[in-house]
Amino acid sequence: MQKMECIYEEIAERHGTSAEAVRRDIRHALKLGMNVPDPKVQAVWSNIPACGKVPTPKEVVLFCSMECGRRLKND
Repeated sequence: MQKMECIYEEIAERHGTSAEAVRRDIRHALKLGMNVPDPKVQAVWSNIPACGKVPTPKEVVLFCSMECGRRLKND
């Protein structure tokens, strides 16, 4: 099982739902977040590397993980 799938399964188990529901909810949250008109929010979204027009949940999780690591090093 891929790492992201394991993460979805663990989240699903903790919240009494399915991994598919977790994936769906994450995609929905990303869609809502990307549509926030605030320029500061849009600047963050534009910094997330994506293979397509819209970053995948995996790309967002990877970006956030790397950004957290970078910020921890700088503290």
